[in-house]
Amino acid sequence: MSLLEKMADIEQKKKDILAASVQVFAEKGFHAAGIADIAQKLGMGHGTFYRYFKNKEDIFDSAVNEILKEIVSIAINEKPDGAETLEDYKGQLHRIGEKLFHLFGEDDSMARILFFESQSVSAIQKKISNSMQIFDDYTSAYLKNGIKKGFLRKDLDLKITSRAVNVVIFEGIKEVSPIENKKERLAAGKKWISTAISIILQGIQK
Repeated sequence: MSLLEKMADIEQKKKDILAASVQVFAEKGFHAAGIADIAQKLGMGHGTFYRYFKNKEDIFDSAVNEILKEIVSIAINEKPDGAETLEDYKGQLHRIGEKLFHLFGEDDSMARILFFESQSVSAIQKKISNSMQIFDDYTSAYLKNGIKKGFLRKDLDLKITSRAVNVVIFEGIKEVSPIENKKERLAAGKKWISTAISIILQGIQK
């Protein structure tokens, strides 16, 4: 096996372990779950597991990192100043919101880890807060473009408004994530984002 093949194999094994760990942490909870549970789910020995991660805290931290990367990537894939018309602007907001709800709606385990299990791990909270600040900054850039193009009021406090918008969206994700049926969960998410964006825009639109 070449060096590149070995590196690819290592990355794939890490992905497999992370995927399994997300399911285990969501099902059992961070404190109740153990390395043995993750290894068992993969049919992997403890020794093999420790080649890739130091301990349970390390893999939980890595799992949260992956979720946060997904969240931030959704925002940065849209250009904050890309909308030239109000319809384009609304379209951007809907796309971002729907992608977020779809991300968590497809796999409710991610929502349980981010919004519930991570609350009991203090070291993770600062990391989540920092990532949410990045998301707030991008939201603020979208709002700034809305003001510049004349879609939104000029007197908006960008920092407070961007935080408020994101609180509504993420609270919606937290609200619909316990719905067991995936189809119903995705439908509820779509309804939530449509209603939330309508309320937000009516409240801050020029």
